[in-house]
Amino acid sequence: MGIGKHSKRACQSAGTRGDVPLFLNGVGGLGAPYWVAEFDSRLVGDGEAWHKAVALVESIVFLLQTNLELMQKLRRPRCGWWWSGGLARYDGLCQRLSDLSGLALYRPAEHEATARGTGVSAGGISR
Repeated sequence: MGIGKHSKRACQSAGTRGDVPLFLNGVGGLGAPYWVAEFDSRLVGDGEAWHKAVALVESIVFLLQTNLELMQKLRRPRCGWWWSGGLARYDGLCQRLSDLSGLALYRPAEHEATARGTGVSAGGISR
């Protein structure tokens, strides 16, 4: 699709108004909570490269929102969530998820919690 160089702009622009294409995100199959292994990613609609990148970012936001809604049903509802990992660096993505969910998102200064958690689990990095 050729959107890699546009991903930062898209993440910062996510949540802005305007017509953008829809990205049906099946990267690695359709993930939680649906778990459909044979789901092909596809773009519905057209636009400039950054429009396509916004569609990809919003596909991530909507999958996360679906999981947040299910998690809220399984336990006492929360008023906020800790958000970490590489995508936590992008204000636009985080703001869009916060707006959609109605929840506050808290981000630690060190966003790369996934890499740190892997290191801790492997015994190579101290907490």
